[in-house]
Amino acid sequence: MKKHYSLCLLLCTALLLTACGTSSAPEQPAATDAPVITEAPTPVEESAVPEDSLTEEQEAALTAAQAALDELYELGLLSTHHHLDLSPHDHAEITEPNKKATSFNDRLLPPCYYVNCSTEEGNWIAVYVSIDSGKALACSIATRPQEGDPKLEKEPIDMDGRKLYFYDSFERVMREDMTLEEYCTLLNEYWGFDGCTISGTQYADYGYDTQPPAGDTLMKELMGQPFVTLYFEGDQEDMPMFLEGNYFPEDTHFNFGFFHMVG
Repeated sequence: MKKHYSLCLLLCTALLLTACGTSSAPEQPAATDAPVITEAPTPVEESAVPEDSLTEEQEAALTAAQAALDELYELGLLSTHHHLDLSPHDHAEITEPNKKATSFNDRLLPPCYYVNCSTEEGNWIAVYVSIDSGKALACSIATRPQEGDPKLEKEPIDMDGRKLYFYDSFERVMREDMTLEEYCTLLNEYWGFDGCTISGTQYADYGYDTQPPAGDTLMKELMGQPFVTLYFEGDQEDMPMFLEGNYFPEDTHFNFGFFHMVG
C-alpha cells in the first residue's frame, strides 16, 4: 500500500507520480544474496589527477556536477551551497563521460558524468549527472562535523586507539523542518515528473517491511530508518527512486536517486 500526494502543492512542486487516489506500487523483489554494501555503477576510467591536469571531458564533468549542485541548492533540496574542490584531494574521481546508455538494476541510465570529490565547505559529494539534461540522477552527501554540532548518544567506534564519535550535522544537508512530502514535491519539480508515490519498502536481507511514511514526516526522522522507496509518474515504468540517510562516525550521510546503499 502506498500514498499519493498531489503535485499541485506549490509552484515548487517536486516528485513524480499520479496525484489523487490510491494504487499499488510494484513490489520490489526480495534480495537473495547476502547483504552487501552496494555502490552505484562502476565509474568509467577513474581519474586521480590534480585539477590542472584534467582533460576537457573531465572539466566538462566537473562543470556539469557543479551546475547540478547549484540548482539543487537554489530549489531548496540542499541547505548547503556545495562548491566542488579538487585541490586538496588527489584521490577524487572524475570520469570520462559514459556516452552510451547503461543499465543499473533494470533501470536504463542515459549517458552521464560521475564526480566524487570534496567540497570547499569540508564535505564530500558523489553525483551522477545526465549529460543531456544536466540533472543529478543520484547524489550522495557526507557532511563532516563542525564545532557546535551536537554529539549523538551512540557508542563511539575505536579505530587505532582513536575514538570516533557520531555527530548530528543534518542541518547542513537540508532544512531541519523539511517534510517528506515537501522534499518529494521539490524532487518532482527538479526532475520534471508529474507526481510521486511514496511506497512501503520490502527488503528481505535486512528485514525491511515498512509501510509508506506519512507525508508530514520530517526528513530528519527518517535518518537511520530503512530507505524510502518512491515511484514517479513520467519516470521509467516500475523503476523506483530512493531516499535514505544515516549517521556514521564523524559523517552525516544522505542519498537520493536511482540507487540505495544496501545490497
